[in-house]
Amino acid sequence: MKANSETRLDATIGTGSQSETDPHEYSRIRNGLRRFLKKKCEASEPVIDDIFINIIIESMIAYKKVGLFLKSETATEYTFSRVVDAQMKYAKIINDAFNQLAISRRDRINLSNQWK
Repeated sequence: MKANSETRLDATIGTGSQSETDPHEYSRIRNGLRRFLKKKCEASEPVIDDIFINIIIESMIAYKKVGLFLKSETATEYTFSRVVDAQMKYAKIINDAFNQLAISRRDRINLSNQWK
């Protein structure tokens, strides 16, 4: 059973685009992030912002899916350590993408203020 659980875990981590595997969740998160950015932030540039938004969304969905392995009846200590490791990596990716999004927006605001 352990091999079966671990094989399924390996198959889930790093799979293809989350927009293909979970389009409803992907759209829900994307629309919420875009609404927030347009409402709360200046200097919206969807071409640039969408790069970071896509990274954030895909990592959030993968983070949630990997966590489901902890609820499995075949989960072991090894599964737990692999899941936590994967979740920490996804959390780091999400944090980095948010930081890059903020830096990009800050730079655009500063540049637009220079031209005023």
